[in-house]
Amino acid sequence: MGTATNSEGKYVLTLPEMKDIALIFSFVGMESREIKYVGKDTINVILQEDKVRVDEVVVTGYANVQKSSFTGNATTVTKEDLLKVNNKSVIAALQYFDPSFRIKENTLWGSDPNALPEFNIRGESSIGMNKGLDVEQAKQVQRTNLTDNPNLPIFILDGFEVSVQKIYDMDMNRIESMTILKDAAATAMYGSRAANGVVVVTTVAPKPGELRITYNFNGGAEFPDLSDYNLCNAAEKLELEKWAGVYTSETPSMQITKNIEYQNKLANVLRGVDTDWLAKPLRNVFNHKHSLNLQGGVESIRYSLDLNYDSNNGVMIGSHRSRAGASLTIDFRHRSWLQIMNTLSYSSTRSEDSPYGSFSTYAKLQPYNAIYDEDGNLLDRLVDKTINPLWKVKNLESYTGKAHLNDLTENLNVNLFLLKGLQFKGQFSITKTENKSESFVDPKDPTFENSTLRDKGSLSLSRADNYSWNVNAMLYYNNQLNNHYILG
Repeated sequence: MGTATNSEGKYVLTLPEMKDIALIFSFVGMESREIKYVGKDTINVILQEDKVRVDEVVVTGYANVQKSSFTGNATTVTKEDLLKVNNKSVIAALQYFDPSFRIKENTLWGSDPNALPEFNIRGESSIGMNKGLDVEQAKQVQRTNLTDNPNLPIFILDGFEVSVQKIYDMDMNRIESMTILKDAAATAMYGSRAANGVVVVTTVAPKPGELRITYNFNGGAEFPDLSDYNLCNAAEKLELEKWAGVYTSETPSMQITKNIEYQNKLANVLRGVDTDWLAKPLRNVFNHKHSLNLQGGVESIRYSLDLNYDSNNGVMIGSHRSRAGASLTIDFRHRSWLQIMNTLSYSSTRSEDSPYGSFSTYAKLQPYNAIYDEDGNLLDRLVDKTINPLWKVKNLESYTGKAHLNDLTENLNVNLFLLKGLQFKGQFSITKTENKSESFVDPKDPTFENSTLRDKGSLSLSRADNYSWNVNAMLYYNNQLNNHYILG
């Protein structure tokens, strides 16, 4: 194929003799267009402005601002960059690109897949998160719900404010870019609610052309690492307790009891009992994510269908968090002055905590405690009179943290390009969420042994149905030299 310029200064293409020819037109800051050649002598091509150009534009959630004229502090990261550092969690990946975005390490919950991470952008507030709550209750609330956390930034997804859980459960392959805003410019646009910063998430917009199908698979194995635990074996631990005076008493009658306790534990050690309690509730797991995208259409109307599934099992046996979702986007464009984009999405998240309970329970158990009796049956009580947690798992029907969250969201965007640089943006969003959770304690649980109640056991059920809607209208003027916003 040859190129030249004719006497009028117009661009001319010389095409080879081929059956099917497709021409691709591209320009910096504009969307590329592919046009099939059908024998016409003249081809007029109009390119549309690209939705996001990370190296040229700052996405603020209200508008795309030229980076050269944006006075605030912004960090923008593409999907490809996020996948390079962490393909499991969007939030965990962000901290690699901005030193002020920090995730608080919480050793209490370890690798629990149902624990939402705590993080901040602009430091921490001294305001308590769970005033008036019991400590254990506060920990449980904090593990699964960060709604009332005063240190959280706000999250904007395609112009709409969403919860941190929605971003946490989001399919990374749907993301086009993420922008962190963290200074006075963010507060100027979003008000006092942006005092902790803003994270703006932009999803991939449908592109015109023939039907394209894209499938992505991410997989990874997780192995519990116990190499940091340098603990005594059964004989060493019993000897250490003896020298520490655990089995010594100044009262003769109490000393007899202490001697019996020591001899029972010594008998276990002599018959070879050396239980590795830390390994009992753990497993090796393989987690996987699947996403399927179908998109296509013509220049005036485009479509995109996204399907995703994520299986996230924890290293604690039985703990899991699985997510499935679907999203349909229709993008209608009339000439160069009107754009209507509608996105309907549904997601379902199912989660459950491990029936083995907390890992800290096993860290406190002693290696001289035998799990089975001489006949190979599980002991309900250990030699030190504590409850055998493995017996509870095998013989009881208890469960905790079983939850099911459904989210149905409808987002409508209308853009009117009135004059050169003058644009009206209207947005409407409505979301319905259903959140159900339950926990059950079997009546045969040893904790009810001394209970005087006739009806033992407990069942806790909770359900919350919520509707929320949001309307935004904005008129702004934007060119390469200046950016003026009029918010309505």
